[in-house]
Amino acid sequence: METNKKSLRVAIFTDSFYPGVGGTERAVFEYAKCLSNYAEVAVFVPSYHREDKTEYPFKVYRSKSIAFGKNDIFALPKLDKRLKKNLLDFNPNIIHTQTPGMMADFANKMGKKLGVPVVCTIHTKYRYCYEDALPFKFMVDGVIKRIIKRVNGADRLLVVSNSMGLELNDYGSKLPFTVIKNGCLYKSESEFVKPKNTTFNLLYLGLVAKRKNIQFSLKSLALLKEKGLPFTFNVVGRGADTKYFKKLSKKLGISNFVFFHGEVKGEKKKEFYKNADLFLFPSIFDSDGLVMLEAGAFDTPSLVLKGTGASERIIDNETGFVSKQTEKDFADKIEWILLHETERLKVGKNAKNNFTDWENTVSKYLKVYAEEINKKELTKNNL
Repeated sequence: METNKKSLRVAIFTDSFYPGVGGTERAVFEYAKCLSNYAEVAVFVPSYHREDKTEYPFKVYRSKSIAFGKNDIFALPKLDKRLKKNLLDFNPNIIHTQTPGMMADFANKMGKKLGVPVVCTIHTKYRYCYEDALPFKFMVDGVIKRIIKRVNGADRLLVVSNSMGLELNDYGSKLPFTVIKNGCLYKSESEFVKPKNTTFNLLYLGLVAKRKNIQFSLKSLALLKEKGLPFTFNVVGRGADTKYFKKLSKKLGISNFVFFHGEVKGEKKKEFYKNADLFLFPSIFDSDGLVMLEAGAFDTPSLVLKGTGASERIIDNETGFVSKQTEKDFADKIEWILLHETERLKVGKNAKNNFTDWENTVSKYLKVYAEEINKKELTKNNL
């Protein structure tokens, strides 16, 4: 990739960032870090009202916000004159929104004021998220309507999975979409030898929340227990629903098989990936889960649900495993995978083929940036 770093100034706006926890937060950080090798980058994010120890190789500007919890932040960029000044001083020639919240609303309006293109990336299936959080359909429909208004306010729509793009079309998006997959931080360990476990080691790693469909895994494992198959299920990560899942495990009679480890980082995180026989990722909410790619770096195949964003990366029984969206089918698939060691190990080796690095992702975004900047310049020249 060749680009004049000084000539390209990218302002990234997101409602989800560090020190918050989640896939979007990680994806935006890793993307901005890699992009900073090729452009001047400034990331505009909400304040989380707590200490952030992350070191950033790019500028980070915090917006006024209201905190409802550690991970639930409502940004107030329109009330923040300093944030507006920071953006004007940075003087971007392109704006990139990563979430369709209040930060995107502000970014769209500033893009028009500055006369620069705005591209929008959507990471999340929001209807599924809000159906779980809001009690009435009309409330969900209202939120989706506002999301689509912000999406349609951009010049270009980008998504991390084809299913996400089609879902946005169903919501009412008027923009054609381009799919650009997330990258992954971990490189495949080609010399890695999978350890032999005394019992089958199953893993989930990520935000511990109902919208991640962890309850689906637990209910499936209760069915697996009835088959007499020995297993442990390690749930790694933190989240507000941890207590709920502990109670559910006890209610299902599998609490002796399920272990909650909280958040881990660095080498300890890698050890969980290395020691796992199978990564359970039945999320409907995620469009392109980074954890699935990370697991594959350590020869751990993933089991996902058919028709989800995660399943788009996988060829069933070749680079991962795909199940129908029922707990019985998921349990049956787990049983087959665990009892067929040769096939499981082969698919684990192939799982690295799902990998895309951030350099590749950034190169695709740089191409989009150039296209949109050129379009804007042509429009200005024709006026």
